[in-house]
Amino acid sequence: MAMRNALSQNKLVTFAVALAGVWTVLTALRVWNGIDWSAGYVGQTATSGIVGLLVIGGLFALMLVLYGELESNTPAPETFPRRNDPLRV
Repeated sequence: MAMRNALSQNKLVTFAVALAGVWTVLTALRVWNGIDWSAGYVGQTATSGIVGLLVIGGLFALMLVLYGELESNTPAPETFPRRNDPLRV
């Protein structure tokens, strides 16, 4: 049901977020495979690879949050001025 809500609200953004998520996972796999665990200080060392994977993981987490926001219907913007405002005279 969540994907249906996201697609009904904005198809382009939903597909863009999904495509960016797939690209992020593929990039993380490429970085993982490119790490030279035996390298000293030359090339893509284990330390730089792990830091890169942490950054990519953070980006993927932000994309999951964005996807979660796409699928929710609430809170929707309220009309202004509010109709049932008790302070309104």
